[in-house]
Amino acid sequence: MISILVTLEYISAITGTIFYKKFSSKFTAILLAYLWMICFTETLSSEVSKYGFTVNALYTLYTFFEFNLLFLMYLTLTKVKTNQKLIKFFILITNTVFAFEIFKQGINNWPSITTVVGSVLISVILILYLKEFLYSDKILNYSRSLYFWVTLGSLVYYLGSIPFQAIINYLENRDLYFLQISLAIFAQSCVIIGFLWSKKEIK
Repeated sequence: MISILVTLEYISAITGTIFYKKFSSKFTAILLAYLWMICFTETLSSEVSKYGFTVNALYTLYTFFEFNLLFLMYLTLTKVKTNQKLIKFFILITNTVFAFEIFKQGINNWPSITTVVGSVLISVILILYLKEFLYSDKILNYSRSLYFWVTLGSLVYYLGSIPFQAIINYLENRDLYFLQISLAIFAQSCVIIGFLWSKKEIK
C-alpha cells in the first residue's frame, strides 16, 4: 500500500503542476508547494533510510511545514474575517506547541502532541470552510470545485488520523498503519480528482 500511496503523491504533484495555470491562485500555489514537499520528504526519507540513518528529524520538520502550509492555504481562501483571525490564532497555538516539544524532547523524536493538536485545529478550519462553502454559490456546482475536493480529502484524513496520532508512540502492532495509509490514499485521490474534474473558479 505504501507504494500505491507514494505513486499517488507524485501523480497529485505532477497533475497540480500541469493544471496550475488553470487554477492559478495563492491557494493553489501553496497547495502545490505542499504536494511537492510530501514527495520530497518521502523520497529523501527513503534514500536516507537505505544508509541506516534515522529520518525522525526529517519528519519533524515536515510536520512543522505541513500544518503551517495548510493553515496558510485556508487563510487565503476564506472570506470570513472571524475565520481568518481564528486561523492566525491556530497557527500561533500549533507553532507554540511545536516549539515546546522540540525544546523538551529534541528534533529526533516524533512531535505527537503537535500532530494531534494540528490535526484537531486544521479539522476545525476545514469544517468551518465547508460551512462557508455550503452557504455560497459554489455549492450549486460543488463537484467541479477544486477547493471542495481538497477540503474533503484533507478533512477525512486529519479527522481520521487524530486517534492514530494520539497513540502512535505507544503502538507495538504496526498493522494499524494501513489505516493511516488508507486515509492518505483517499486524500491524494481527492486532490487528483479535483485537478482533473474541477472547473476554473470565476472571480
